[in-house]
Amino acid sequence: VFYLLFVVGVVVVLQFLMKNQGGLRHYGEVLRNTLFNPELNDNLNGILSLGMFGYLGNLTLQMPLWLIFIDIIVLTILFLSSKKDFFTKDFANASCILFLLEVLAAVTVMYIAWTPIVIGQGANISVGAQGRYFTPFIILLLPLVANTAKIDLSRQKRLKIATLTLIANFLVAMYLILFHYWGVFA
Repeated sequence: VFYLLFVVGVVVVLQFLMKNQGGLRHYGEVLRNTLFNPELNDNLNGILSLGMFGYLGNLTLQMPLWLIFIDIIVLTILFLSSKKDFFTKDFANASCILFLLEVLAAVTVMYIAWTPIVIGQGANISVGAQGRYFTPFIILLLPLVANTAKIDLSRQKRLKIATLTLIANFLVAMYLILFHYWGVFA
């Protein structure tokens, strides 16, 4: 009942916000184009998605995408090897909904406030949302991942995997920073 009331509440708020922006149907198309269609939203891969993980320095340096994929895989393995049912099912569902709500809120606010300035009224995508807006909220997906399955790894193996991943990230980041800012490896 709570989830149903919550969804109805979100739809009512979105209907109110989007009544002068083309309605909910147009808003659904905007969300689809913004989050899933790189042909219409050329910022989808580079700024919106990769921006959640890979920028260093003054948002000018990108970590290599292969390393980001490795990081995601390692973090998923570490989360899945944690104690099963560490979080309650309701807590895991609520945290996942909060993450999705945050993404929805960022895209919606940018569509209402920033898109009309950049593209104009009635645009078919939302511009301005950047992955860094979502980064602090990725932790909300931990309860969902931690409760899904079980991979049996000893504490010592988990520590070794985490340590090696952190060292690899640090070394790549230092190389990129030294190369970009000081030209050390040029």
